Amino acid sequence: MFKHIFTIIWNNRRHNGWLILKIIWNERKTNGWITLEYILVFCVLWFCIDYLYYMGKSYLEPTGFNVENIYQIDMGKKITKETPDKEALAMTFLNRVKQYPGVESVSFSKYAAPFAGWNYISSYYINTDTNMVSLRMRWISDGFFDVFKINKPAKGLQGWGTPGSKEVIITPDRNGYFGSYPEAAFPLNEVKKLTSTDKDSSVYTVIGTADKMKDGYFETYFSCMLFPLEKQDYDLSELQIYMRVSPDAGKNFEEEFKRQMRDQLALDPYFLASVISHKDIKKTWTETLNSLKGVYAITTFLFINIFLGIIGTFWYRTQTRRSEIGLRLALGATQNGVKAMIFMETILILFIASIVGVNICVNIGQTVLLETLDIPISNRVQGGIGNEQEFINYALTFGLLAIISLVAAWYPARQAAKIPPAEALRDE
Repeated sequence: MFKHIFTIIWNNRRHNGWLILKIIWNERKTNGWITLEYILVFCVLWFCIDYLYYMGKSYLEPTGFNVENIYQIDMGKKITKETPDKEALAMTFLNRVKQYPGVESVSFSKYAAPFAGWNYISSYYINTDTNMVSLRMRWISDGFFDVFKINKPAKGLQGWGTPGSKEVIITPDRNGYFGSYPEAAFPLNEVKKLTSTDKDSSVYTVIGTADKMKDGYFETYFSCMLFPLEKQDYDLSELQIYMRVSPDAGKNFEEEFKRQMRDQLALDPYFLASVISHKDIKKTWTETLNSLKGVYAITTFLFINIFLGIIGTFWYRTQTRRSEIGLRLALGATQNGVKAMIFMETILILFIASIVGVNICVNIGQTVLLETLDIPISNRVQGGIGNEQEFINYALTFGLLAIISLVAAWYPARQAAKIPPAEALRDE
């Protein structure tokens, strides 16, 4: 169908553009309503595409974590009056899990793992700068780098985590800078120390860098500080515990692990609560994105209504112009010429509407109107999207509406071209 439509338009490309504009002007009452419909639909579809493009771009970006063959271990805790040696129990747990067949590495962390929904943000001064910046905090064990396959600092981790050392590893934001872009952003290799804005004004030394990372598909790359876990952090019931297993571990790894390790990991007062594949964690996380589903539904609803509306509109226009079309055919116009005229009218009306629509959309986008109405919108700063998005939005919105319009106008145009000239003139 598309090939047929474009062939007709191309073969009749020499149609007088001014003549088409004159026809549109003469039918301005009917075309005015069509143009208004197009403007409204263009604006709604624009913001749907803008949001879906932003979400799609974010989804396709790497998170900075490799989560294939990853399992999360959750430990429960009995109520007890005794205070166990938490760090010793954690090390016992670590050694026993590492010895299980198929386990490659194990890690402990707090506010650090992807898709976990936990985060911790605090404010710091960078070097001697007096601008306070918000940074993402992550507390991890050495195994975190191996479990999630994150590049370790070039100098390695020797001595990292020594009590009182106050050493941290940092990661950049989307643009490769550290801090708050662009107000207080520093090249990564220039960051030497970080000072807490708390009352204690703790100073941390930067000993290395790691690759940028984000917490989930639709999150942003945030400047991070990686801290080593301290002795008081090793509470198995509060830690994020992950293990990487070999690719050939088997489909029943979870059940087998729980069955064989339940007794070994019963480290009073802790007990093995669950083992979850990271695939299930990601699936659950993405299913909570109701706003994205809502945009999908609105966009689909728009497509269907645009299609039906244009078919009805052009069917009506064709019937009211039977005599005009019949006269053109009687004067020697070809059937393909009539079809091309209707197709070109459709595209020209859409183009006129799009010029008005794009101005409305750009101006609305510079306000907080949509945010005030609680309508999902793209965060271009967070998504690393510039002004080029306006051209992408226009091309996609206009292109989709043009395709829908040409398909919807095809049948009325086909029927109009088949009108017998004598019958059309007799009706007049």
